[in-house]
Amino acid sequence: MRSWGKQNNRIITSNYNFKTTNGVTTVKLSYTFETEGFDLMHERLILIDRGDGYKILTVIMDTNESVVIEGTKDF
Repeated sequence: MRSWGKQNNRIITSNYNFKTTNGVTTVKLSYTFETEGFDLMHERLILIDRGDGYKILTVIMDTNESVVIEGTKDF
């Protein structure tokens, strides 16, 4: 397992987006934070609710924000 360094608990940016289609709600949670050794880290969590509560669909984290965006563009 790859180590991403120790998080400094300083979130630089955060945002969220809700989308409901055919009764299914998708939530994107995006964060940029500082870590030791990698400087900025970008993370996106995709949650989905089909009527039975939210579940994690995917999580992507990388030092390159475009990798995170590309990996979650279909949600």
